[in-house]
Amino acid sequence: MCTGTHTPRIRGRLLMQRLLAGITVLALSLSMIPAGAQAAVPTFTLNGSGYGHGLGMSQYGAIGMGREGKSLSAIINQYYTGVAISKFSSSPSVKVNVGGASSSSRPSWMLTTASPKLSSLTIDGASKPRDFYTFTASGGVIFMQTGANLANAPKVSLKKSSITVAPVGNSGTALGSITVANASGPFSRTYTRYRGHMVLTASGSSIKLINVASMQEYLFGVVPRELGAMFNPAPATSQAQALCARSYAYAKAKAGSTLACSTADQVYGGQAYCSGYTNFNNDAWSSLEESHSNSAVTATNNQYVTYKGAVATTFFSSDNSDATANSEDVWSATVPYLRSKADPYSKKANPSHYWTVKMTGAQMASTLSSRGVRVPSGAYVTGVALTKATGGWNKVATFTFSNGTKTSVSNADNVRTKLGLKSANFTLTGGASPAPTPAPVVPAAPVGPDPGPKPATAPGGGWAAYEETSSFVARTGAWSKATNSASSGGAVYLSTAKGASISFRFKGDGIEWVGIRAATYGSATVTLDGVSQGSVNLRTAPTRYQQALFRKTGLDPNKTHLIQITVTSSAPAIVCLDRFMVHGTGSAPDFSANGWNAYEENNAVFTYAGAWGTGNTTAAYGGVVRLTSAAGASVSTRFTGTAIEVEGIRAATYGKLQIYIDDVSCGIIDCTATSSSYRQALFYKGGLKSGVVHKLTIVSRTTGSKLICLDRLMVYGNAIK
Repeated sequence: MCTGTHTPRIRGRLLMQRLLAGITVLALSLSMIPAGAQAAVPTFTLNGSGYGHGLGMSQYGAIGMGREGKSLSAIINQYYTGVAISKFSSSPSVKVNVGGASSSSRPSWMLTTASPKLSSLTIDGASKPRDFYTFTASGGVIFMQTGANLANAPKVSLKKSSITVAPVGNSGTALGSITVANASGPFSRTYTRYRGHMVLTASGSSIKLINVASMQEYLFGVVPRELGAMFNPAPATSQAQALCARSYAYAKAKAGSTLACSTADQVYGGQAYCSGYTNFNNDAWSSLEESHSNSAVTATNNQYVTYKGAVATTFFSSDNSDATANSEDVWSATVPYLRSKADPYSKKANPSHYWTVKMTGAQMASTLSSRGVRVPSGAYVTGVALTKATGGWNKVATFTFSNGTKTSVSNADNVRTKLGLKSANFTLTGGASPAPTPAPVVPAAPVGPDPGPKPATAPGGGWAAYEETSSFVARTGAWSKATNSASSGGAVYLSTAKGASISFRFKGDGIEWVGIRAATYGSATVTLDGVSQGSVNLRTAPTRYQQALFRKTGLDPNKTHLIQITVTSSAPAIVCLDRFMVHGTGSAPDFSANGWNAYEENNAVFTYAGAWGTGNTTAAYGGVVRLTSAAGASVSTRFTGTAIEVEGIRAATYGKLQIYIDDVSCGIIDCTATSSSYRQALFYKGGLKSGVVHKLTIVSRTTGSKLICLDRLMVYGNAIK
């Protein structure tokens, strides 16, 4: 997409978001396939490289060049054609909407001083004491309330539609900053401190909050968000990122435009933050700036990338494949300094440079439809024709559907985003038609009772029952819920997917896995506290319900244990969970001991990408959860523990999410449930290598208005990095 001035419109470039290797295609159902036609649906294999739109500097390439000792000038000239690095006498200030998009507004904003003990501020030049100031609007006029207790604070009209709130103190110091008490910035953090001053502008009953900062102050908050210290960049790499970020911001700043604080422009996090009022009151700040990036910003002060004397709009992305793209192939405007050039450096630094995605024609059709491409009702993709551009980039993709119609997607960036891929630099081949997999079915109940051998333990006598829907049960892979009156609680979970697993945490001295045995059932392995307990064969005749499939006693009653069941048979053989029985205390696991650490959803260790909101409910841990209904929205973190558990909500309005550990998919988790359940164990993974920094990524695979939720993350062993 291009603006009216024929300058390509920038796309999001948050490197943390781009590093989610494997996040490529929405997990989609086959609901679009006509009944009886599933066997004819082809499978496509897409082999590609890179991550992003492919224009300008590759951040991974810059990392690779820095590791080889290349200079700042060498990095810039590697990715931009005919440019120079020029120093200006000064730089313009930058306006950033810290509420999200460049035009975002809210009903109210609460501002306070940079510190509860040391600073004060001014409102339209009038000195104000240290306190909380809440601004609302009515009829385009701003009103102010003073104090933390708004119930007792009268609203005072300021008789203006725009006001300025400024800190009292030297710019660049803690005193020269302002704290936004409510959620702000790209990750919706509370109590975030920003350099510069704030301008509040009312429109009707809502207010925009604009942070006005010097170019240097703005870049202090941008560079670590785009290229963090975790990548251990060389000074030249960080300076290249600072130079590109400054040059991009220049055009909008000179035009008087307001930037978004998100990937819509450049990710701007601010100076520091506190996780809640208590930490703010204790001056317990966590810095959002980094020494390596601040040094790079300072070293390149007032320097820009220029083309024939004018500042260049320096687009950049994570990984430009093996060659950058021409601007007219990615969007439509021809930009002389955005020419295709070989890139031998990105693949040296990016371990996920090459990627492979497989999609059925139905999944491809559903992905296209969910992203705005018109797809015939009930049709699936039968063929794809690609038009290649310089450097291997696909600038046109023409899709043929099962009803014989065709549609084309033009421009490489559209090809990438409409297919949900990491980049538009890929080759595509068709595959054999997959055979349909029948849904698992609970065998019909026998006419007469047939308890069979080894019946399950009945509740009582020191045993407690935990149904398959318990919050302490976590499922990975494909499981479906089936109702059956012969089963405990009238329902079971079934799977025919080899590798699918169920984990259950418990505290007690005995454990029993209860399920079904039948002629159509398969096998599974059992591990207990990481130790293999062997394989269990569920195949038998006649069908028997509520069977004790596995039982172990003599466990330490004071420890939290973990049992994991993994399907080893292949479809159509079935594995079942009816319930778990726990002997001894029969109590919920105790996370306060045994090496578990809890991380609430608003902790700074999480990096959110896409549209996330905050939900308040006393049923959640800490009373708050993070929610999204945006397909592809993600949250990630890094940790060094040996086990993790993701906890959230299951409800009728909730959909699916996908879990990745170390860039490897751990399967799709369906959070849909007939009744709402809070503090649910959505996913568990143990047996991770100790002493290694692992990466967890959660990606929304919701459709329509369905939600997914993060309540908290539990890590066993060491803390999050």
